[in-house]
Amino acid sequence: MRIGPRLLAAAVLAVGLAGCGGNPEPAPLPSPSGSSSSPSPSGSSSPSAEPSLPPEAQGTTKKSARAFVRFYVEQVNLATES
Repeated sequence: MRIGPRLLAAAVLAVGLAGCGGNPEPAPLPSPSGSSSSPSPSGSSSPSAEPSLPPEAQGTTKKSARAFVRFYVEQVNLATES
């Protein structure tokens, strides 16, 4: 059975969006105490730009579908790390 790139992309998006929603508990605010210790930065010190879909992941070919899934998985991995 052959799955078309559009169907594959739709399935990946549906699974990804299924995890969205709800009302996540907000992160606790730092205490306003005058402690001299500062938290160590994790990851990069500057915020990164919003990710954009690479050109090779755009299109309807099998190659572009694979590139899209690779990009999507990388974004999920980055989101779980932050």
